[in-house]
Amino acid sequence: MEIVQKSKEHLQEVNMNYFEHCMFSMFLSFQFFIAAIFAFFHAIIPGIFTTTSSEYSELIALILKHTRSDKRN
Repeated sequence: MEIVQKSKEHLQEVNMNYFEHCMFSMFLSFQFFIAAIFAFFHAIIPGIFTTTSSEYSELIALILKHTRSDKRN
């Protein structure tokens, strides 16, 4: 039952219900997946997607920061 309690606490912490959290986490996982594809091809051919990993990192950080600040208000 500890995982259920931890899940409830986390949802309260981020001020989301289960569905909101699920959708947001799925959205983030998709962003990470796309970033991983770009990084994979960049690893093989260094001349392509030279800034994409950095850009995705910044985008994801911005999304997380914005979401956190929205939920605190």
